[in-house]
Amino acid sequence: MGDDRDIDRGTGLDKGAVSTALSRLKDRDLVEHKATYWAVTDDTERLDGYGGYERATALFNEQLGDEDKES
Repeated sequence: MGDDRDIDRGTGLDKGAVSTALSRLKDRDLVEHKATYWAVTDDTERLDGYGGYERATALFNEQLGDEDKES
């Protein structure tokens, strides 16, 4: 995945938003913090379990509009 600065630049999000997102992903065991880098888990079963969440989010965004990230 990369370090925090790479992720900040790659997503265009501010450091606080990236830090919050990474912390939430870590709490769900979807990413791991290794030294100065973040890595996506290799637990494919765990990753597959969140596929439904991604599809639901896309559906809600289609029906209700994209989330206002500034909020």
